[in-house]
Parts: sequence; structure tokens; C-alpha cells
Amino acid sequence: MDDASQSLEYRVRSYLEANCANCHQPGGVASVPWDTRITFPLRNTHIPYGKPSNHLGDPEGLVIAPGSLERSILFRCISQSEIGRMPPLASNELDPQAIQLLREWIADELSQRPSFSNWQTAHFGSETNPHGLPNANPDGDEAVNFLEFIEQTHPLLSGREQQIRVRTSEENVEIQFRQLPNRLYEVQWTDTLNSPTLWQTLTVPENRPFVSASPFWKTVGDPQPHSKARFYPVIVIGGF
Repeated sequence: MDDASQSLEYRVRSYLEANCANCHQPGGVASVPWDTRITFPLRNTHIPYGKPSNHLGDPEGLVIAPGSLERSILFRCISQSEIGRMPPLASNELDPQAIQLLREWIADELSQRPSFSNWQTAHFGSETNPHGLPNANPDGDEAVNFLEFIEQTHPLLSGREQQIRVRTSEENVEIQFRQLPNRLYEVQWTDTLNSPTLWQTLTVPENRPFVSASPFWKTVGDPQPHSKARFYPVIVIGGF
């Protein structure tokens, strides 16, 4: 939780996975419809705007209510020492660092981040507009709407900045891509496009999971000499 080079959200979700995921996941002992495993995109966890099994006397309460600490049941459970405190440790000591991280995430960061449905409405007037559907491509470029949402580009402007660059030399290949905050990326490779099952993770130190706190151009190198062509996709594997 101390590494400020990692995004605030990643540090919060690391805490939730370490302290909550043993119970709060499908098949866990807690009968709740939300999932604290960090490997799932946030939009699939039912944490923001999710319905809690116990709303602690607040019918308007949500698991996390972006912008409202009072309505965020998860925050109330972690920040209180009385009955109902989570995680249910054999101690009355609170974790001030975790409480502060959650406070900043809920009150500041989450309150300013649009969901995909908000993004659809902002650009297309509603969630049901056919031009705004996730797989639609109204500007005719190479990116469907959901990819434009992930990459934070405009869905109605086709002049997109190139998001992936490749440089080659006799010694290696360098794959450069724009890494955005709260996105988990992975460079993969294959030497044939005949089978999707043959994609492999590029095993180099630069390709280790890293969720940045700010955007930057990341470089991942493949130092191995190759006797034939290789193909390199950059996969967004989580965090959005």
C-alpha cells in the first residue's frame, strides 16, 4: 500500500484482495454478490454501486457509493471498531492507512470517473443508441467503442494517435505502448496467426504486472533473436 508509483485504485484493491477475498468471492463463505479479487475488472466486481447484503440501517447504502463515504457500507465496516467491523480480525485496532486509502479512492477518484454507461450517454445521448454499443465503430477507425472507452480516446474522431509502436534491430524488438492509469497490460507473442491458443506471455522483467498512477509510454523488449517473424499484441487484461 506504500508504493505511490502504483495507482491509488490498485493499492486499494490489493488491500481488499489480501483482507477480504478469502470470503468475498463466488463460492466464498460470505453470501454477498460482490467480488474483491483483483484479477477481475472493477466493473465486474459489483463493488462500486453494488447492493450490500446488510445495509447497516441505510436503505440507500451501496457496497461503495462513489463520492459518499456515509453511503459506502464497505468503508463503514472497515473504519469502525464495533460489531460488524470488517475484516473480522481478533483485534479492535483499526488500520488507519487502509482507511485513508479507501477514503481518498471513494471521495475523490471514483467520484470523478465515468462508467461505460455514463460515457455512452455523454457521447451518444443514451446507453441504447446503436452507435454507442460496445462493439460499434461509428468513426470507422480500428477501435470499437469499448476500446475507445478503455484507451480514453474519442469515439467520433477517427484521427487516433497510434497506441502501439514497434522498433526493431539486429539484437531485439521493442514494443512501446501508452499505459494509462488503472489499466493492467500484458505483451504477448506468437510466430503464427493460425491458432489463437498459441499466444504466450512475453517473459521479460518489463512485462511484469504494473498498474501506474499516471500515464506514460512503456517499453517492453524481446531480446531473443528469431529466425522467423513474431507477432506482438498488447492486451488490456484488467483494471478498468
